[in-house]
Order: sequence, then C-alpha cells, then structure tokens
Amino acid sequence: MLALSDRPPTGRVRATLEYLKRHVGPRSTPASLCWGLMGLAAFDELPQEGSSWLRDAAERGMLSAHHAALTALAALGVANPW
Repeated sequence: MLALSDRPPTGRVRATLEYLKRHVGPRSTPASLCWGLMGLAAFDELPQEGSSWLRDAAERGMLSAHHAALTALAALGVANPW
C-alpha cells in the first residue's frame, strides 16, 4: 500500500483499503497491525482507534526490535516518512 500511495485509491487499491479497515484491529499481531495501519495512513484512512491499538500492542510487551521499530513508524501515522 505504501508503494501505491501515489495513485488514486480505485479498483484493487480501494478493495485492499476496505479489507484492511475490516481486518486490522486490536487482535492483530504487532507486525500485521503496524503494516496495516501504515497502509491505511498512506491513503489518510487511519481508524480513530489506531493509536490506542498501537499503544496496547506495545504495552503487551515481548516486542522484538523489529516490531518495536514498526510500532514507532506506525505511530507516526500520516507523518511516516515512507
């Protein structure tokens, strides 16, 4: 999704955004949550609850360095440099 963010969200891109909105949430694994939220942020479609989902994922602990870095990037939302 990040690589496609320069295109209008039509067709498959729109379908993928809708899929992410339905399936990314508080029960997602840290990596899935982060990548999903970053994909939504690339199209400025972050759910309101996204920040709290990230906070909860970080508070659960046991994040690898990779997951911690993804969580930090995802927390930037639309300000993410990617």
